[in-house]
Amino acid sequence: MIGWALLVSCCLVGSAAPAHADDQEALFFMEIPLVVSSSKRPQPMEETASSVMVMSGEEIRRSGATNIAAALRALAGVDVRQAHASQHVLGIRGFADTGHVLVTIDGNNAFMYHANHIFLDWAPLNIEEVERVEVIKGPGGLFYGGSAFSGVINIVTREDVEGTYLTIQGGNGEAYRGNVIHGGNIGEQWDYSIALGARGAREWDEPELAETVGYPGRLEGERFRVFYGAGRLARSLGGNALLTLDLRYSNARNVISRVCNPTTRFANLRYEREDFWLRLFHNFHVKDFWDETYGVDDRNYELELMKLFRRGAHTLSVGGYAKYTWWEVSRLQTETRPGIAENHAVADLAVNLEDEWRLGERYILSIGGRLERYTDLDYMTLGRASVIFKPDAGRHLRFTAATGHYLPSLFQQTNEGTAYPFALGNRDLKEERIAMFELAGAMEFSPGMRMSGALFYNICRDLIDNSQSGPMQNVADADQLGMECQLECRFSRTLSGSFGYAFLDTERDDYAGTAVDPRHKANWGLALERDGRMLALRGQYVGAYQEIYMTANPVFGRVGDGVAEVDGYLTVDAHLVVAAGEGVEVGMSVANLFANEHFESNAPPDGWHTADAVARRMNVTVNYAIH
Repeated sequence: MIGWALLVSCCLVGSAAPAHADDQEALFFMEIPLVVSSSKRPQPMEETASSVMVMSGEEIRRSGATNIAAALRALAGVDVRQAHASQHVLGIRGFADTGHVLVTIDGNNAFMYHANHIFLDWAPLNIEEVERVEVIKGPGGLFYGGSAFSGVINIVTREDVEGTYLTIQGGNGEAYRGNVIHGGNIGEQWDYSIALGARGAREWDEPELAETVGYPGRLEGERFRVFYGAGRLARSLGGNALLTLDLRYSNARNVISRVCNPTTRFANLRYEREDFWLRLFHNFHVKDFWDETYGVDDRNYELELMKLFRRGAHTLSVGGYAKYTWWEVSRLQTETRPGIAENHAVADLAVNLEDEWRLGERYILSIGGRLERYTDLDYMTLGRASVIFKPDAGRHLRFTAATGHYLPSLFQQTNEGTAYPFALGNRDLKEERIAMFELAGAMEFSPGMRMSGALFYNICRDLIDNSQSGPMQNVADADQLGMECQLECRFSRTLSGSFGYAFLDTERDDYAGTAVDPRHKANWGLALERDGRMLALRGQYVGAYQEIYMTANPVFGRVGDGVAEVDGYLTVDAHLVVAAGEGVEVGMSVANLFANEHFESNAPPDGWHTADAVARRMNVTVNYAIH
């Protein structure tokens, strides 16, 4: 379901098999599900200490979106900016640079720490694998540490794959996407699943970077493509204990401002039982960029564990975390120039605890803290406290105070310029800090109408100026005042709808009076389902803003000495699905239905990594399920 404290948009339905009206009504009225991201343990959504929104994999597929990031536009407070056909940049409550929101896959950090980013367009998974996406709004540092500055996006993949599922998609702009997923059981104790897929498209605009910087080679690609594979093996150990091995791989070309060719590998081993879990995780990321001029090698190793203690009205969570990251940046060897490289390593150690105390039937008090030590930084402390009031079923009110921080990327902190003369680092950088105060709640007006909302105030300090040349400096403070609301309705057994609105006022002391984030955003949706057919419409309005950092490539920092004016825009998407036989369905999607060509980031000539104009995209999808 889409939800934030409640369901957030039953209308966003698309490429999965159309459900009958009775099934859809049951979906709309079903109880709020358990989520795991807020405190890294299963909790009802209305009892989490942080605001959590959930979009199910079914709704992502039924939205008509061709990737996860595009589907997340429907969630109030989530910022999605498309710089190219191959790149969606994410943020939560502003800070849309993909660095201030932590992206995880099954709880494992998908970040590339040399630049503090991950773009879901080339992440090693596809939307058919997704069980749900859980979004924490506000600092998530208590359980996630640095980089969960403004929130966390945790992608939870499917565990119950039975049979074989095929997807084939094609569209204008030479767009294609296809994958196969197969899963099953080996005896009574083993489960497995495998997935293979590919996707790609031609970019909207012709390459222009080589001409901009006066380079004789070919810096940008005209087309991007991604190949990925994944495998999962799980063994039941009895007594609710489970051992799981997950492997993921992706290989991409002409992504990240159309100049990078990354290869990414994830490996995760996890042991869990009802009151304890432990995970070992490794991610490896290597890429060349700028016409094979430079290269990056990023290797990350993590160990994390958590133990739960339950006694009476208390649930105490105690956890520990250790991370070691090694990276190398190099100028690649050519026939006329020798290669050169520099490398660095950082370590991160942390302990955290949180106590949840149930004060009768109506109140829940949660208090937690984290102590963290990171290379070249002082000891850091984080905290979160919340009080939840639940007067009856269908209503709750939550007040949360939380702190978080942003750890500098390895470029920002350690790059000495020996091999790569841009984006010079600074060992004296401090972490960015944030304190959030939020009042949130939800109410059910009737069995078919629910509303949720939040008011929040953020205090941000020591923001890093991510300049193009460096060395990086802590230069600015900022305050944010915002509100969000979401209304979900079922008008009849076949018609449902939603409306969301978000307001955000960000005041930076280095850009006083500048709207560095859109102040107003709205989204809406309608879905009509009848006799095995489904038609869904959704729209989004984003107000004008003045961009200061290049969305197309956040590593390279500021647009220039000034700001880039980005006009407001309104888009409408449509999706039609028809069942075409047993296990077969055909869907047609049109993104930007009325061809409202617009820029969602800095347009030419504002900066040197400029965005492309977003145009209309059409796709036809065929899904086939073999059980």
